[in-house]
Amino acid sequence: AVSAGTLDVDGTRVTDSFQLKLDTGWNMVANPFPYFIDFDSDVRFESAAFGARDTPQKAQTDSVADGIAYWYDITSSSFRWGPRSRAIAGDTSVTSLQLKPWVGYVVFAHRECTMHFYPNPRDPASDTVRQQVWAAPGYQPWSGMFSSFTGLFSAGTVTDWELQLSASSSPGGRAFADLENYVGVRSAGVASVREAPSAPEGVSLSVTPYGGSGDYALHYQASNTNAMWDVRSYASSAGAVTISWSGVTGAPADAPLRIRDETTGEVTNLRSSSAYTYESG
Repeated sequence: AVSAGTLDVDGTRVTDSFQLKLDTGWNMVANPFPYFIDFDSDVRFESAAFGARDTPQKAQTDSVADGIAYWYDITSSSFRWGPRSRAIAGDTSVTSLQLKPWVGYVVFAHRECTMHFYPNPRDPASDTVRQQVWAAPGYQPWSGMFSSFTGLFSAGTVTDWELQLSASSSPGGRAFADLENYVGVRSAGVASVREAPSAPEGVSLSVTPYGGSGDYALHYQASNTNAMWDVRSYASSAGAVTISWSGVTGAPADAPLRIRDETTGEVTNLRSSSAYTYESG
């Protein structure tokens, strides 16, 4: 018969953080513990300029590091990012992020700083965190095809709205996607999330304020007057690429929402269509 017993283990309890130095720019990082931890509660950023250990949100406010992380989702063959506080109907973006043990993530540091991981074991909160694959983006030069679009001309009276843009392709039967890209208007002011380096294979999509600079996964304008963006799609191989969108019903009813293919000149009405497909290469 099996009976209960006590197992004594000698060791030193880890109470301080695991520390990782970050260089200015993009950095690959990982949860060093054999259990899940919360990004918001168990991760801090420390820089010589501020001294204190900032939460991810405070680190973004202080321009120490972006308060988000990217990872690869095996269910959608797409890089995803989180956390983010806003969501549109049907949006599956991550509003709270947990770091899976030893999975590769990518974070952006505005300056040299130290990333602290605190040993607080957490139960997995959802299937989303279980689907984070043991991988991270490859920092390799892009060698595929870029396609440019000018899109989402807007006007109207409604503020605080957003559209979700996605790119997908299936070269040789392999499915790739870039699902989490957002544009819109936020009355509280301009907000943005920079686009992470792309993987060497697959597709990616980024947005830039019209006439501006930078590649973003999310960009909000402060008013409908300026709600216009350049959209850039990338594919690592030739073939059909589909750009799709959602959230149109939440946009101003009197706004003309359109996207224009800069190669062919074709204009698509976002209200009467849910996707546009073009041939890459």
